[in-house]
Amino acid sequence: YQVNFAQRFRAPFQGSPWTAYQALRAACPTPFSGYLALERGALLSHSPERFLRVSRGQVETRPIKGTRPRRAEADAD
Repeated sequence: YQVNFAQRFRAPFQGSPWTAYQALRAACPTPFSGYLALERGALLSHSPERFLRVSRGQVETRPIKGTRPRRAEADAD
């Protein structure tokens, strides 16, 4: 099992979500990213790691998240 803590970011935007995605890719060329057009907007994702790969009916994950232990104090995290 893998837990992926993420922070949701939402902001008003005018323009093309695809153009915004292309600008983000140019500014931050992470090896794994995705764009999903939705009825009420779009989902843009950028990551230095592959979350999932599906090939020929087989699912593969190679997470790098969680490779460090948590600290005893929340402030130290």
